[in-house]
Amino acid sequence: MKLQLEAGGALTVRWWRPGELRIGKDVWREPVLLSPDEVRPWPLKDDEPVTLEHLAPLIEHQPDV
Repeated sequence: MKLQLEAGGALTVRWWRPGELRIGKDVWREPVLLSPDEVRPWPLKDDEPVTLEHLAPLIEHQPDV
């Protein structure tokens, strides 16, 4: 039986350290929203509380929580 690794198309977090996150081949130095098929900037400042407005882009993906 032959086995073959299948990438699956999902984005992979490669590493994290304070102030940096590597997802696939990209390094992010800002807050991001991460879904299985998309990474996008998240307009959230370090010192501001998270509001429903901040969560709206995340809720668009209808996550299982």
